[in-house]
Amino acid sequence: MSLIDQLIGQWPTTCIEKLLEFARQGDRHFIPAAIPTGYRNCGAIFFRTLGHSIKNEKNNANAASQSTPPSGVVSILNRHRYLCLFLVIAVLLLFTVTDTQFDVIIDGQVMFNTAVSLHEFGELGIPAEFGIRAVRTQGLNHYGKYGIGMSLVEQLPLLLVAPTESLFGQGSSNILFPMENLLLTAWAALLMALCLKELGYSFRTGAMAAILFAFCTFAWTYISYDFSEPLQEVLPLASLWLILKSTGSRDESTTDSPRSSADGSRRAHDPKARDRGYQSLFAAGFLLGFAVLTKSIFLLWIPSFAIYLWLRLKSDNKRYRLFGSFLVPLLLWGVAIAILNFHRFGGIFDFGYGRETADGFRNPLGSGLYGLLISINKGLIFYAPLALLFPWALVRLWKRHRPESLFILLTFGLQVVLMAKWWSWEGGESWGPRLLLPVVPLIVLSVATLLETDQKSRLPLAVCGLLGLGVNLLGVLLYFPVWPVVVKLNSQRIPLDIQGRQPEEYVVQNGKLWFRPSTATYYLSALSPIRGHAWLLRLRYFNEPFPLNWMNDQSAVTPPTVHFPPIDINFNLLKERFYVSELRSAHFWLWEKLTGTPQEEIFSYPVFAIELARQGDRAEEQGKFDRAIDCYARAARMMPNHFGPVLKLANAQSRLGRLQDAEETLTRFLVTLKQPVKAYAPDPELRRPQERIAHFRLGQIEEAAGNREAAIVEYRAFLSLEPQKQDRALVEQHLIELTHAASKSAQKP
Repeated sequence: MSLIDQLIGQWPTTCIEKLLEFARQGDRHFIPAAIPTGYRNCGAIFFRTLGHSIKNEKNNANAASQSTPPSGVVSILNRHRYLCLFLVIAVLLLFTVTDTQFDVIIDGQVMFNTAVSLHEFGELGIPAEFGIRAVRTQGLNHYGKYGIGMSLVEQLPLLLVAPTESLFGQGSSNILFPMENLLLTAWAALLMALCLKELGYSFRTGAMAAILFAFCTFAWTYISYDFSEPLQEVLPLASLWLILKSTGSRDESTTDSPRSSADGSRRAHDPKARDRGYQSLFAAGFLLGFAVLTKSIFLLWIPSFAIYLWLRLKSDNKRYRLFGSFLVPLLLWGVAIAILNFHRFGGIFDFGYGRETADGFRNPLGSGLYGLLISINKGLIFYAPLALLFPWALVRLWKRHRPESLFILLTFGLQVVLMAKWWSWEGGESWGPRLLLPVVPLIVLSVATLLETDQKSRLPLAVCGLLGLGVNLLGVLLYFPVWPVVVKLNSQRIPLDIQGRQPEEYVVQNGKLWFRPSTATYYLSALSPIRGHAWLLRLRYFNEPFPLNWMNDQSAVTPPTVHFPPIDINFNLLKERFYVSELRSAHFWLWEKLTGTPQEEIFSYPVFAIELARQGDRAEEQGKFDRAIDCYARAARMMPNHFGPVLKLANAQSRLGRLQDAEETLTRFLVTLKQPVKAYAPDPELRRPQERIAHFRLGQIEEAAGNREAAIVEYRAFLSLEPQKQDRALVEQHLIELTHAASKSAQKP
């Protein structure tokens, strides 16, 4: 055995032992001292046992004859090694998850607001404030144009919001939603390993595939965001695994396979197993239909799955019944989706994109393929370098598993061509080619098979894995919406010779199309997010080319202008607390909890409360003031120091003539605002605008109630908080008139 073979074969155990040794040393830069020694020892037992299982999996019988058989915990973990693999990946992902970036992107906000509407009122309507690109209007209601699959899955964490907030405090429930995405990503990784197991590959190969997918592709970055991509990864993989599990093995697909599939053959001839096959195929069809409910593009995946299933089924009298078991749930989902489409958008074939579906596939195919596959801005080979080995893997896979290789090739080709033609082929402001993420598990699954079919592939596979780890770590350590924000600091448009973009994205001048700098990050290599994140992380961790603390609001030092051809970035325009905090990414949730780092107030509001307030806006637009008041009141209780829902609550109460309730609401808010929050006081610069608005609104309420003297007091309090000159002049003039009227009233007998 060569040195490379030994290193690759033993790397899981070696890496785990090194990590455990590093953890025992308690390095304060990476391993917080707050982790008790007992927990470290438990972790050591767990990881060492898993490493033992991986190391000895290939020849377990010989290993057992040469050493004493494991007992106790070791024996249990050996029997449940796939469960252990899932837990290891989930725990490792847990150290890189954040709870501060959920509900910040419009796509995710629309899906989450739909989830809240469904959870609270059994409706699918949302406010229209998200814009015409994300919201469709049908009658008097507004609906998100995206599938509701993710909104349905989010019902589970929504059930846990109230108890989590009551037990752990304001904003603690935010972690529930990225935690759901984390588990979905870990589940997708596990399903890859299980699919490889059904194809006859070893646990070591499956574990390698799972780890490569979770940490060496851009799937890693999406665990903390409110996109539906993690769910899109899981559903087709789960359907594929159920098909593999229910159809057993075929002689032509297992010839010269790396491992015998006798178990699969026995399942194919066992009557009880055949009955379970009907159930598994029904579940496979159900999950694939749910994927269509999540995103309509999966409708075009159904033929690939149907062809693959037909090739996998044995040619006997039960072939049609088994195939029907797969099709029945798809037909049922088709009826349900048609009804939902008609209810939301007025047509059974309208999936939410309307005319955008007909007009959207206008991007030049060559340009889209280049951008999706090989450009440094969004190219698959940069954000998932394992894709470089994909053609090689398909050739090897074709010799052993032809139905699988045909299925993977058809699915990959269909997804890439369609997304290359889509006008927004890059997936907007995202990390990597987001729209190709559903096929990334199939790519990694194919590449992982090279471990057992071609020993020469191990070194390039390790290199590609390390490159993927490094590139995607850039997206984990820094939020990917930050780079477009930084680029937008340049107000000049850039001429780009491209076609297929939406007309509102550019202006025509001198026969050229001039785009915003953020659009140029998809096309110009000089503005690639990879380069941008590397530069910003150098600023974040090494204070190069200037110290990051220069960005503080109190600093008198002006940061220099940085030249990124063809634009200049004026960092002095970024001196806002929110953006500076984002530059200090990534606010890892677990690390901050273990080290006791207080969460910044601007990130501490519960995202559920924010969406609940938006539902209050929707209810107020519809004239349902009782519902609006209930939504605003609940949001205000969850965000006692945030003026938004409080002010809206007071306005709604005033409109219903409940002036006393409105006065009590604002008075209680002013008292709460001055109290310390989470052991530290709110920033006066953030608190002052909220106090100004509250005092001004209180003055209006007191004036409407006829309490002129109380209104004068509130207006004077408003003026004492340094409002803008124009607001000051108006209130001062009104205060003079009010004081004069009050004095006249007092002089009357």
